[in-house]
Amino acid sequence: MSSALSDPFISPTPASPTPAKAPRVREYGGVSLASRALSMSVRHTVRPFLDAWALTPALPWPTGLVDRAAFPLLPISGTEHHRVALDTCPAEFVRAPGADGRTAVLYLHGGAFLCCGLTTHRQLVSRISAAAGAPVLSVAYRMLPRHPIRRAVDDALSGLRWLIAHGYPIERIVIAGDSAGGFLTFSVAHEALCLGMVGPQAPSRSHP
Repeated sequence: MSSALSDPFISPTPASPTPAKAPRVREYGGVSLASRALSMSVRHTVRPFLDAWALTPALPWPTGLVDRAAFPLLPISGTEHHRVALDTCPAEFVRAPGADGRTAVLYLHGGAFLCCGLTTHRQLVSRISAAAGAPVLSVAYRMLPRHPIRRAVDDALSGLRWLIAHGYPIERIVIAGDSAGGFLTFSVAHEALCLGMVGPQAPSRSHP
């Protein structure tokens, strides 16, 4: 050891901190035409369906039709997507062009825990994959009225475990969701902490 470092009155020169990488920020002025069209579509299709179900929940409502009817909503050009069989539900692994690296997104769709799914959200998920530069696992979790919300949390945790098993460390996984999926986002992050899985990256939610 050098005499300089052994002298208690001489402190070693601290290493220069690595400058933090500036976050990528995008600002949008106003609402796009695509967003207006989507909002109008939801207002006149999904919303009336949910209102009718709330009045007569005991009827055998064909909730799966909402997701099937969304087939015209295509992912952005060049997106790859394939089905994944989780323990108790299906999921879809979506990768937009250029989305690679060690970070992944676990996405949980909205729909009041009653409707929507992989098809309704495939275009949105592909855009998230492109913007984040990361692949996305979209989970078709079990929903009301056949299953309690607890089952949706279990399915989302299954998706989180799938990503970990396929090489994405939990600290490099972002959990995101919209509406009901936003609730699941925080529920799954909390559950992962309670199970000792260590925390994922900051959860992200959005609301229509």
